[in-house]
Amino acid sequence: MMGSNYHGGPRRRPRSISAVYALVILSGTLISATFYLFGIRPLSDLLRSFLAAQISHNLEDGMHAVDAVFTRHRDLAAQVASRSVIRSRQIDFLQGRIGAADLAAFAAPKLADAVRSSTEIVGIVRHAPDGRFLFSVGEAIPETLAADCLSLPLTEPRPLPMTASPLRFAYCSPIRDARYGLVGFDVIAAATDAVQQAIDALDRPMASFALASRSTDIAFRQTPPAHEAAMTALSLFLTTGRGQPGYVLESAATGVPGLSLFTVVDQEGFYEQIRDKLRTLLITLGVAASIILAAAVVLLKPVIRALLDEQRLIEMATYDMLTGLLNWGAFHSTLDREMERARRYRHPLSLILFDIDFFKRVNDTHGHPVGDEVLREIGRVCPRLFRRTDISARYGGEEFAVILPETGEPHAGDLADRLRLAIADAPVATAAGPIAVTVSAGVLTWRPAQGDVTKAELIAKADAALYASKAAGRNRVTAAAFEA
Repeated sequence: MMGSNYHGGPRRRPRSISAVYALVILSGTLISATFYLFGIRPLSDLLRSFLAAQISHNLEDGMHAVDAVFTRHRDLAAQVASRSVIRSRQIDFLQGRIGAADLAAFAAPKLADAVRSSTEIVGIVRHAPDGRFLFSVGEAIPETLAADCLSLPLTEPRPLPMTASPLRFAYCSPIRDARYGLVGFDVIAAATDAVQQAIDALDRPMASFALASRSTDIAFRQTPPAHEAAMTALSLFLTTGRGQPGYVLESAATGVPGLSLFTVVDQEGFYEQIRDKLRTLLITLGVAASIILAAAVVLLKPVIRALLDEQRLIEMATYDMLTGLLNWGAFHSTLDREMERARRYRHPLSLILFDIDFFKRVNDTHGHPVGDEVLREIGRVCPRLFRRTDISARYGGEEFAVILPETGEPHAGDLADRLRLAIADAPVATAAGPIAVTVSAGVLTWRPAQGDVTKAELIAKADAALYASKAAGRNRVTAAAFEA
């Protein structure tokens, strides 16, 4: 009877079940296709874009760390060359008033003290302006570097190619006098321990770092075994010019001629965990759409969290957490880029430095939380008053900076005064009540046609104008004149 009922009776139930099955299969297919087209594939593209951004960010982090060491070396070299007592004796020697032996007897012990007191300077060779050897202290330095110094414009400490056995950085440091001009130069050798420490401190997921020349072996590399495969890929690239599959390499030139910072990213390792989760997700989608949707939420949550965490790290490295403006390091990187653009396209570039008048009084009277409210309000005012192409930054403490690309003298001064008036006319609403705030500003416009200028000079001139505003009574704008 059961068999007769099944074969000869109504087939509505089987047709209904088939329709449900078909609907489930169709729904699952549509959901899977929709999820793939509008979810997985865009996510994969996003991750690839994120990888590219992460590589650039890793490289920028590395350059900041390495440049900090080079900057410290150049500062030490400049300090050695700035010793006025030794410079005076050197001028006496050049004028024929004392002999070379007298100069060495007087100056060598003092420079030897500088070497002993420094953890990074290991050797100094003093030369006359024409390159003649005068005396040396500390480790021996190749004589050929003096000729390299003479081939450079001796205006500030300049790095030279590395010396070997042991590995050192060399710097050509001019000795200048206000009356006699160039009176000699030093070739200074600096230890490389700090460079290696900076490279080892660059701990980034799936990324390895090395300093190398395209024509030599790797000079500095991260040493843990986890970086061995990446260093092998870099060695292959340096030797043959070909990359190794599965690795992405990017490089940036450092301040030392011929030396570049490389970052090597394990592309397969970066994608491995995410690829496994997406594969599991696709298999689950084929079994049941409802399970797939639930699994997608669970599986994608750590991926999205990782992306958000990385984005937060990027923002923390770029933006000031209190005001939301660029931080000190990002300001300097941006100013470097804008100065280079100004040189390339011959456009003017203006810089505003301003700080809050009597800000210490706000903190002392109302407390630091109220002071923070004032700083946050400044951070909100700047983006509203300036163009989208202008760059606002918190330079430090209560001091701020605004970079104005392609902006000449009259307009830059007008913008600075507009900022000053906007802040002065609108007391800041705080927990302690409205607080009247004023700012003092310095403005400088640089036109490449007037002559080149370093970043430090640009900032120093704007800073001097800022202090002129303070000296003149505060709550005002002073424009500095650029002298070619």
